[in-house]
Amino acid sequence: MSNMKILDLGCGARKTEGAIGLDQIPLPGVDVVHNLDVYPYPLESHQFDRIVIRHVAEHVEDVVKLMEEVHRLGKSGATIEIHVPHYTSANAYIDPTHKHHFSLLAFDFFCGGTQHGYILKTKFKMLRRHLEFWSLHDKISLVPAHFLGVRCFATKHPVFFERFLAFFFPLREFQVFLEVEK
Repeated sequence: MSNMKILDLGCGARKTEGAIGLDQIPLPGVDVVHNLDVYPYPLESHQFDRIVIRHVAEHVEDVVKLMEEVHRLGKSGATIEIHVPHYTSANAYIDPTHKHHFSLLAFDFFCGGTQHGYILKTKFKMLRRHLEFWSLHDKISLVPAHFLGVRCFATKHPVFFERFLAFFFPLREFQVFLEVEK
């Protein structure tokens, strides 16, 4: 779909092809330079069909405000693609600029999954999750969790997986795909 309008939040120098790139550092490919912790972003509401948030949510001060801003920027039905390190990943703790650590159900909070009495200004629909486990070595693509069926099990039973198996089979990262509901 060539007329699809895409926003890549925190794109850095690796912006999604065809996207408008917003980042706080003026790197090649960044179209809009703006601090991701200052709201609203200098973009019009309800204009994007797809918003990519690749390894950004762990860096912002307030994830709820980030998601409210994403909701504002997305059209009804827009797809939101979020990549974050899982809390069992060494990558979650190796970077001192990470402010948040995420479980597989962290973004269910924005899909009506909150059990804590919060009233959200936004609503998303969970489309799917994709789990990325560690391979045996950077140069060997063998991923034990895949051939043991752990990824399938963890995707279907995330609570059980995180309570009892996550530290035996640590995730490198995971992605969630949400849909904006307005």
